[in-house]
Amino acid sequence: MPTARLIEQPNAARTSNRNLLFLVTLSLLPIYTFTRSRWTARLGLDQLHLVLLQLIFTYFFSQRFSSQSSGASSGSKSNEQDTKPEPVDNKKKKIGQETSDTSIGIAKGLQELVDRPSDWTNVFPTPGIEILKHRTINSLYAVRTEFEEDHSLTLEQLVRCIRESKQWEWDKMCECGEDLGDGVTWVRLKGFWPIKPKELVMRSCMFRLPGSSDVDGASKPPIRILAASSSTTHPSKKSTLEIKFAGYLIEQLSASSGLRVTQVVDLSGFGALPAFVTKAVVCKFVPSSLRKLVALAQRLPPLPVSTSEGTPPSWLPPILDDSITCTSVGKPSTERERLRLEIDQLKKIILDLQHQKPRKPFDLRSSLANRLSVPSVSIAGAALAVCLSVAYKTRLYFNRREKRTVLFVNEWVPDDLVFLLEFLSRKRE
Repeated sequence: MPTARLIEQPNAARTSNRNLLFLVTLSLLPIYTFTRSRWTARLGLDQLHLVLLQLIFTYFFSQRFSSQSSGASSGSKSNEQDTKPEPVDNKKKKIGQETSDTSIGIAKGLQELVDRPSDWTNVFPTPGIEILKHRTINSLYAVRTEFEEDHSLTLEQLVRCIRESKQWEWDKMCECGEDLGDGVTWVRLKGFWPIKPKELVMRSCMFRLPGSSDVDGASKPPIRILAASSSTTHPSKKSTLEIKFAGYLIEQLSASSGLRVTQVVDLSGFGALPAFVTKAVVCKFVPSSLRKLVALAQRLPPLPVSTSEGTPPSWLPPILDDSITCTSVGKPSTERERLRLEIDQLKKIILDLQHQKPRKPFDLRSSLANRLSVPSVSIAGAALAVCLSVAYKTRLYFNRREKRTVLFVNEWVPDDLVFLLEFLSRKRE
């Protein structure tokens, strides 16, 4: 790149010459104004003061120009550093790994809740559906319903509809939404008293849960599909609502049976709601949205069956246990393992505290010495000397003026008194 360097050097020299000329002009202009002013003599300014003022103005404007040039150079360096591209493959792998870990954590959290039926209790008796409430999490509800074979609804249709359709197309609580990619969506929820309109950014994932080990080997294990969602963040969208658990558990207990769908609803982000509002949400809005989702799923045509044996269909999501990486840590199964994990965590915290460097006490003198340079201190001292000199000479000027006024009055008073006495004597006569 020799030609580029040859072009850049004249431009840099031209820019420096312009800055120097502008600097000298701005520095000399105030001095010229002082010299042409008639207040210079009255303020007691002599040539030494003008030279000190010249130094102050020159230093001030040079600092301004140096800061601007350093900012421009640092900006250019940062731009050059930003232009260095990061390897695309490494970036994609890193983003994919983070997304996978987050999705697995969301699915495992919801699986722990739905796999414990003893933690749920029946509330709000409703014909045709079952409303469940979590015993310890007061704002967590589940709506369970069963679809028999005569509904002409298959597991494939429902899974494909949840994965391919948009939530705001069938959810009656959603006003609009946008797909942000990588399983992240933005949804605006409708408002009704006393709930205000909310905006939600959430990450969704879908996994196939492993079958239980107590199933007879001759029969196929039940198919359980878990579609989980949780709140997340996105730089282009704001979120005014947070949910920890939400999603669907779709179960097909046998090949000849229908489907059992359990929808988990988290109302913690809405605050304290009256009982009638909670009942309206879980008994009216959620079941109606589920019916609309089922109606959309029934319209989907079935996919062609794969001819290769032993391979799962393309619409089936991956198994959750197969997707778990080594970094994910499950919940300890026994009390002994839990205590061992807690002890390991405490050891790690102690080691981190031991390896931390001791903080040095704050030294005011060293910090001031680093911030204040010799030129700045000298310029400040010169400015202070100029101000003190001007103040002292101004005081001398006013003192002399007062003395002259007093002398003038002393000289003027006797003649005036004589004139006044003569005038009064004439009046009496």
